[in-house]
Amino acid sequence: MRLFIMKKLAVAGNPIAHSKSPEIFMQLCAASGIKADYTRLSVKRIEEIFYFAKCYGISGFNVTSPFKEDVYRLIDICDQPANDVKAVNVMINIKGVFTGYNTDVYGVTDTLKAQGVDPCGKKCVVAGSGGASRAAVCALKQLGADVYIGSRTDNKAEQISDEFKCGFLKFEHMKKNLKDSYLFIPAVTAIDPDLCSNFPGLIIFEANYKNPAFRNAPCSKYISGYEWLVNQASKSFELFFKKEAPQLKLKDIVKKSEDKRIIALIGPTLSGKTSTGEILAKLLNYEFYDSDAEIEKFCRKDISKIFQENGEDYFRQIEEKIIEEILCKNNAVLAIGAGAIQSESTRRVLKEKCFTILLDADTELAVSRSQKADIEKRPMLSGGCVYERTGDLFELRKDNYFSAANLIIRSEEPSAEKQAERIIRELNAG
Repeated sequence: MRLFIMKKLAVAGNPIAHSKSPEIFMQLCAASGIKADYTRLSVKRIEEIFYFAKCYGISGFNVTSPFKEDVYRLIDICDQPANDVKAVNVMINIKGVFTGYNTDVYGVTDTLKAQGVDPCGKKCVVAGSGGASRAAVCALKQLGADVYIGSRTDNKAEQISDEFKCGFLKFEHMKKNLKDSYLFIPAVTAIDPDLCSNFPGLIIFEANYKNPAFRNAPCSKYISGYEWLVNQASKSFELFFKKEAPQLKLKDIVKKSEDKRIIALIGPTLSGKTSTGEILAKLLNYEFYDSDAEIEKFCRKDISKIFQENGEDYFRQIEEKIIEEILCKNNAVLAIGAGAIQSESTRRVLKEKCFTILLDADTELAVSRSQKADIEKRPMLSGGCVYERTGDLFELRKDNYFSAANLIIRSEEPSAEKQAERIIRELNAG
């Protein structure tokens, strides 16, 4: 009998906790009858994407700021739009061979067509100089537009102008140039909304869906960045699954999981869940709970004794009950025991009620933090070489860690304080 392996997908960036991609892709998969897991990867360095791919067996990635251009420089096989834009926002991993694509170009062209916007022969202005700006210029050129680009970094905009054979304008002159323009695409993280406050005849297609600056600006037509996001995601879906994506309406995008009022930390033994969780709770002014500590309180004995006297099955039953009770609360940070994630019931309740963060620690890192007292308190590490037991347990559990996580972040900061601060930065970015 053939073993079914669920496809694993992820979006990588920094910051990334705000990304809507998991919600969009899981809805696309559900509508297509496809079983897949999709999570967010917070990465500091581009190499971490390749580490996560190998560690968890991730076959497809969406790549976002600030790594689109770095990925393009690192991988050898790219489609034509990626080569034109010199940026990659989709990666396919087949047995360690990575192919890069750029679906942002389709996100622009497909959205404009769907909105009945025809820029052919008309003056269009793009603001910015990153991967999204380059994709917008490329898409508009394909549609026959008369394209101009400007950026706060003039030399970068000039370079894009040279590459794509389009017009260049100094950022300080952009407002003046918008007076006779048909379409404006601001593809930057922050810009003065006053830039187009007096141009009611202008079409605005905003790339930034997270913090839109122009949503209420007077204009002839406003197109949300969500349209771009969904249309590029549909193209990504086709690349991941070799089939056409179902139609997805924006109103069907679910409320972001970060709105949930409980943060759960999961991960291997010695990944820093408890120490990080305590500090994180203080920074958020939340209550802190540790599932292992709560079990010991309930049973009035330490975990090693529970295993000795009652066995692992009993411990897991109590663990499920304790976690479910804690997850009825609000404004809480919960550090969850390393093995609890093996319970399907626990994974389900985490999905329903928590923003779940996986603190990833490879075996070498975890064991380097261990001390004899730590190991003695952890019955699952007894009975053999600690390094081998830690590695074996991670291999056994990693698929369930991935499935439950809303965000994966490496547990490699020099202190629990720094790790908690990094998580706060991720959450605040959303």
